[in-house]
Amino acid sequence: MGTSSRGGAGMGAPPYVTPTAPPWSVLALLPRAFWPWMKNYYAYATSFLTLGSSGTATNNIQIQSDAFFVLLMATMVESSSDNLTLLTYRPITAQIFDTSAGMNMFSQAIMADEFFGDAMQPGLIAFPYIFKPGGTLQLTLVNLEAVARNVRVTFHGFKANPNLIQDEEYANVGRR
Repeated sequence: MGTSSRGGAGMGAPPYVTPTAPPWSVLALLPRAFWPWMKNYYAYATSFLTLGSSGTATNNIQIQSDAFFVLLMATMVESSSDNLTLLTYRPITAQIFDTSAGMNMFSQAIMADEFFGDAMQPGLIAFPYIFKPGGTLQLTLVNLEAVARNVRVTFHGFKANPNLIQDEEYANVGRR
């Protein structure tokens, strides 16, 4: 019986099989630089009080300058303009513009239900979207119905702070 020249008792794994997987799966979708950074759940919220009947409104959310914001899911809750009735039918289109990237998230405005979930079942983002520190998330809503409503939107994700290292093991991945 022969032995492999690439291994054997006491030799350890060759460098090309050194684990480089991130500590949790969503990080595999992000640049490696994000892996060791301090990450904390964070949500940015905005309210359209009141989105007029057949009206259009734009709200700007300033991304804080201390960290990147990684968007993972979004929720939208609508109520009557007096806040007494929760509305489940959402005839609203939405467009999101990232000022730091200078681009829209969608090729055209889409129906809100295609992107936003509600408080019981958030809309999951297929691939995490990264907003740069100090950027602005601009949300434009168009009410397609002749009924005024209050709309509350929350963008859920985490802040990734490059100035704080959370996991030293992954801080040197790729530098070995």
